[in-house]
Amino acid sequence: MTISTAPAPISYSGDDVTVAFPITWTYSAKSHVLATLRSTTGTETTWVLSTNYTLTPAGVAAGGTLTATTAPATNETLVIELEPPNTQDSDLPIGGAFPSSTVEAELDEASQRDAKLSSALDRCLKVPRTDTGSNLEIPNETDRASKFLSFDVNGDVTIAAGTSANLGPVSAFIDTLLDDADSATARTTLEIETSETAIGTVTLDADIHTSLIDSSGGAVTATLGSKTTPGLKVITMTDASSSSTISVANSGVLSSTVLYTLNTIDETLILMWTGRVWITIVG
Repeated sequence: MTISTAPAPISYSGDDVTVAFPITWTYSAKSHVLATLRSTTGTETTWVLSTNYTLTPAGVAAGGTLTATTAPATNETLVIELEPPNTQDSDLPIGGAFPSSTVEAELDEASQRDAKLSSALDRCLKVPRTDTGSNLEIPNETDRASKFLSFDVNGDVTIAAGTSANLGPVSAFIDTLLDDADSATARTTLEIETSETAIGTVTLDADIHTSLIDSSGGAVTATLGSKTTPGLKVITMTDASSSSTISVANSGVLSSTVLYTLNTIDETLILMWTGRVWITIVG
């Protein structure tokens, strides 16, 4: 038979009901049909013939039908592809009548293999036709383990460890974020508000945005030193069982120690570190 159109992969969306899925191209053997189900989480499962699905007889020019044992669920995707083997099993005789049926069948399968390869190539990364000088061979598994795939100044494949030096053009600020070892450090770099709870006698962390004063177990006596970088510090009373005091060093234009007292719930002290002294904003 003739193969007038390429047997492209067919995609169907599940609906919890449909089990019969038309196949619009011919297949010379049932084993040449590949069915893959993609779940709602993106996991792909290769279906097994006679276990997950059945097929109508092979060799029909119009194609056939795949019948699923269980209907694909809503938001699942079923992809049906033609996957002929990369082999040729026919042994043509020397002399005698021309085995036209055998030759045509092999030519049909060769055409289907070409379509399979074309489909695979369509899903590959490719460079433009005019890009003839690139070296796209990736490093071996040892060198590329736990690295990013990147490109050097020539456009060739290289590996990146995760800093601006090999990730390319990033700002100095992003560079400071990339080398943060944990989420707490990253939140500080991004100036995302973080908090701590203060009880008893305690030294407040000046680099944590908010300190929550909890006097449910007794008065809190807190001290506050210098901050690493300029920015705000919020100190608020979350439990007012007892009056609490905060001793702030390097405060005001005289850079002296100032004592603040918090007495009521939600009473808040807001300070700004200039890089040298604390300035009171609210308090």
